[in-house]
Amino acid sequence: MPKKQTRLVFFGHDFFGDDRARKYLYRTQITNGVAEANAHRIVKSKRIKYHAIYGDSTRAEDRVLAKHLPKETHNHYYWFKIRDRIHISHTHVFDLTGREKETLNYNVILELGVAYGERKEGFVLCTDRKLVQKHLTNLWGNQISEYSDTRSFRDLPTEVRNILLLDAEI
Repeated sequence: MPKKQTRLVFFGHDFFGDDRARKYLYRTQITNGVAEANAHRIVKSKRIKYHAIYGDSTRAEDRVLAKHLPKETHNHYYWFKIRDRIHISHTHVFDLTGREKETLNYNVILELGVAYGERKEGFVLCTDRKLVQKHLTNLWGNQISEYSDTRSFRDLPTEVRNILLLDAEI
């Protein structure tokens, strides 16, 4: 039987400033959603294994990333590192939710633009679909998924799972 194909999933999201506990909680919920997707019959039948990476993921801390990412140059421009991670990823999920109510995260919008520039499609996550559609009118055709729990992110794993199940079917 053929080996499972690892699909890197780039997640662009707010880094939550100095609130490391919040960033950890957010990423834990993403990890839970990825695990739910990997356990689903659709993903299993396609012999896929999804693996989450982030703009600040490093080769040293992530062996799967290290296998896929060419040796990094000593370029100190952070955006080049993010671009490299977007480039090697199969699937891209961009959470456009800003830190303040009724705002979008412009850094993540830029990451979405980098993906588009590389002709890579992306799924969009947010807490306010209408706000995204109001300010980014050219996202028609994109899957925009909404979650509402911005304190503990309890509904985030379900949205991540659903995005990856959709990706597996494409």
